[in-house]
Amino acid sequence: MHNIMTRKIFVSGKVQEVGFRKYLKSEADKLNISGWARNLDDGRVEILAKGNENNLENFYIAVMKETNGFKVDSIERQESRLEVTDGFKVRKTRAVSDNGEIKKSLFLKYIDELYESPRAAGLRLDLPKVISDIIEEKSQQFYKYRITRENLDKQRGFSKNQLNTLVSLAHPRQISHIMLRHIERRKLSVKRALSFHTIMMQESEERHIGSPVLGWQLDEKTKAYNFADSIGLRRPDCNNQTYTFDEIEKPTKPMVLKPVKSTGARGVAFFYSENDIVLLRDKKKFSSWEEFSEYTKKHVLKHEDNFQGIRDRWMLEELVLEDKGRKIPGRDLKFYTFYGKVVFILEIVRGEKVRHCFWSRDGERLAGTGKYIGDDWVGEGVSLSDIESIERVSLKIPVPFMRIDMLKSEGDMVLGEFTPRPGQWDEFTEDYDRWLGEEHVKARGRILLDLIQGKKFTEFSELMEGKKLNGY
Repeated sequence: MHNIMTRKIFVSGKVQEVGFRKYLKSEADKLNISGWARNLDDGRVEILAKGNENNLENFYIAVMKETNGFKVDSIERQESRLEVTDGFKVRKTRAVSDNGEIKKSLFLKYIDELYESPRAAGLRLDLPKVISDIIEEKSQQFYKYRITRENLDKQRGFSKNQLNTLVSLAHPRQISHIMLRHIERRKLSVKRALSFHTIMMQESEERHIGSPVLGWQLDEKTKAYNFADSIGLRRPDCNNQTYTFDEIEKPTKPMVLKPVKSTGARGVAFFYSENDIVLLRDKKKFSSWEEFSEYTKKHVLKHEDNFQGIRDRWMLEELVLEDKGRKIPGRDLKFYTFYGKVVFILEIVRGEKVRHCFWSRDGERLAGTGKYIGDDWVGEGVSLSDIESIERVSLKIPVPFMRIDMLKSEGDMVLGEFTPRPGQWDEFTEDYDRWLGEEHVKARGRILLDLIQGKKFTEFSELMEGKKLNGY
């Protein structure tokens, strides 16, 4: 056994995410080589190999062999005194250097990779987390030495403007308990601690773990319409029945076809007449029901060749028009409502070109929301009486936020849908994200106070009676 030796081997080239380590294990097992192989953050593969001299030489040959999609550019060998257990193992990627820290040069390399080629398939899957974890750790150290009792002292510390800037830009995860106590004593605001974006993500996880998120009970149109009927809210005329697409008969009067569950007008079709059908989101026009049916089954419905399509459950209902003579569909008025308070309204007109306009509750046009950048269309706005009517509706729903979508008809507004999570909520600017986060928290407080004072959400409770809550 005098020729048994241990070697450390470093391999460079196209050797990561191509099955190279599994190949090494297979070859090592054949040659009775013990040790392990693992990826390094610099793109190399590190190998510890123990065996007799002849088998190690054959193992080197196997390592340098180009096969199965990998390519070895160079190999470095050195003696090692590390202990080696029996068998050859594939280890996890070594994410840190020997002293437990990622070197600065490697960290900068990561940033460069992510910045220059975020779509590259070869990037390690945890790359954003590795970078953000390092930044967070260094940021915590940064704030640790700045958010101190001495620096927050009114006489000897930072100026008021400096403190506001320092604290308002900090991420909540970068603030420790001790730092927060100092911040609270000076009555400063960690601006990024309230975020509508974060709340939307949290609700998604709440649903994932089985906690009831009540607002989603109104996401299904049949439930939404039953609720609307119970509170006297006008909704489109329909029988509130659901159909498969094949069960739908060709309409004989103006109707709208809607999926029971969908977002962003996916699958919604306006049926003006038998030779005038418009698929809203796809901006496609059809001159016959047969032509429309063929397209819908192929490109809209979910099937094995269209896994991102819509589930085959549909409703037929009244087509709400703002001008019946000119076939002008009702404008969408989307009320961002926080339990008794409309914060702002999104007005949309649909046609050859979809146009958007945000309004404040006070009737001021809002710009710079982060959504629909470059759309400078100015709509007609919304009356205060319409806003107040929506606020009364929201007081019957025991959730902090609900976007209540209405359609403008020739007469009153007509319910479009209840939306517990608005589309593209991630596009709001930081200021709007904070604003919506604040309103969500305030609305939650109003609900709790109402519940403590004995308020009964009768219509909503009746809707839930005998129903299993979503995911609970």
